[in-house]
Amino acid sequence: MDDEGSPIPEQRGRGAPWSFATALAATGGFLAAAGVFLPWASASGVRTTEIFGEELVGTYSSNGIADITGLVVLIVGLAIGVLEVGALLATEEGLRRAAGMVAIVGGLAVLGACALAAIRAEAVLGDLPAELEGPLVAVETSIAAGLVVSAAGGVIAALGGLVAGRSATAT
Repeated sequence: MDDEGSPIPEQRGRGAPWSFATALAATGGFLAAAGVFLPWASASGVRTTEIFGEELVGTYSSNGIADITGLVVLIVGLAIGVLEVGALLATEEGLRRAAGMVAIVGGLAVLGACALAAIRAEAVLGDLPAELEGPLVAVETSIAAGLVVSAAGGVIAALGGLVAGRSATAT
């Protein structure tokens, strides 16, 4: 009852609908998988001479598919996306909960693989071209946009799975 003596209407939770959360998780899985085909690591070679100063020798980049971590992200991302699309088409409560859990665990696995790839950017690059391997060439490696896209896909999948799991139990 409120101050005026009338009953307070029961308020329902304002969570996201299950179908939206599942579609979000599917999008995250497919985004993580798509990021594998973009550059994950890049290298720039610089040579310093007394006459010319710093001279850019060349650049090289490698996509995620060239490393085992990228293959893990590709397989897990596709599995999340396909399972979540299947869950959207199904009506069974058990499948809905399982899809949410798979999206959470899979999204965290994608994040772990992306973190490992970021730590070992040199391994993701593999063998550098000959012009970057000279003794006077200083090579700087860095992560590239594809790794960020895949990691963002993992976050989106995990968050979508978390919301989907909560929405499935609320209905």
